[in-house]
Amino acid sequence: MVDETQLDLDQQHQIKRRYRQQKRRLTPLIWLWLLAGLLGGQRYYLKQYRSAVAMTLLLLFALSVGWFTWYLLVVINLGWWLYDGFHLKRWLNLVNAQIRQQLVQQVGPPRMHLTNEEVN
Repeated sequence: MVDETQLDLDQQHQIKRRYRQQKRRLTPLIWLWLLAGLLGGQRYYLKQYRSAVAMTLLLLFALSVGWFTWYLLVVINLGWWLYDGFHLKRWLNLVNAQIRQQLVQQVGPPRMHLTNEEVN
């Protein structure tokens, strides 16, 4: 596993530039949670696809069944939505750390810089 501090400045700059492009940001995450949270929008943004699909299907199923079942499933979805609200920041930090680590792995091992004495 390559540590970012072992890379040369050019590689570190390349990682920083790519990271700024790929990282997930808090503002869109909060808006997705507020506006599309019951459908799992925040989970799609964080690439948690299985649980996002589960939230979407649960809400769609709740809208298609009878009143009591609908009420119960919506309450479950609301609880799930509130749980997500308390964990958004932590999940965002984890996803961004994974993105950064993947970029470090893509850039590869540190380049060897030879001094004049080593060349001769």
